[in-house]
Amino acid sequence: FTLFANLALAQKPFEGRIQYRETIRFSIQAEGLDPAILDNMPKERASQRELWIKGNESIYLPVEKKEVADDELQAEGGMRIKFNMQEPKMAIYTQLEKKEQLRLQEFMDRTFLIEAKVDSQAWKLHGDTKEILGYNCLRASRKVDTSDLVVWFAPALPANTGPDGMSNLPGCILRIEYGTGDRLVEAVGIESMAVPDGKIVKPKEGKKVTAAEFKKIQEEKMKEMMEQFGAPAGGGGNRVIIRMQR
Repeated sequence: FTLFANLALAQKPFEGRIQYRETIRFSIQAEGLDPAILDNMPKERASQRELWIKGNESIYLPVEKKEVADDELQAEGGMRIKFNMQEPKMAIYTQLEKKEQLRLQEFMDRTFLIEAKVDSQAWKLHGDTKEILGYNCLRASRKVDTSDLVVWFAPALPANTGPDGMSNLPGCILRIEYGTGDRLVEAVGIESMAVPDGKIVKPKEGKKVTAAEFKKIQEEKMKEMMEQFGAPAGGGGNRVIIRMQR
């Protein structure tokens, strides 16, 4: 670990943009729906993200894109089923030197500004490697609640940061494998370039809360939804429940 840290310090800091593809897989439960229609429903959703890095600052953002048509399926009796999965607002600003992090997050039609500290949780380093976009990456892992989180970082890419606000490794994180297997984030492009003025700025929109307060809000809202729609309290993962009424 010390060797990699010294290697990163000896290199010129990276400035530019790293593009990521974030894939979320979900299961669908449907009552009163033809199984053939269920088989053709989308089982995952992919989003584009970008991480802008300059000095001790970085910001992780969705890639702006034009409106995409809804997914549509033809059901029995001429009925059409549309899927419109809108992405919530999000932005993660990180200042490594001051150990500050601000997360803008939309949840249940409300926008929150979550104040937190820079990721300082320890990682366990492993010996296996993976090549991502020409960079030789090392595997690191740690526990998050009861699940294993695995990341791949590039010691030759001198930026102590990564997607989703993660850091604390001697090199930039290029891939995150979430323990439940329903979410994957991986770099798809790396550009060394001058960051445009005004690109890396602190988000200001939303109600200010701590990470603990936001987690409590999420848990309370999810409990309300489970009670209202009868969703099972156990399980886990990303689940879509559809009930058809005629």
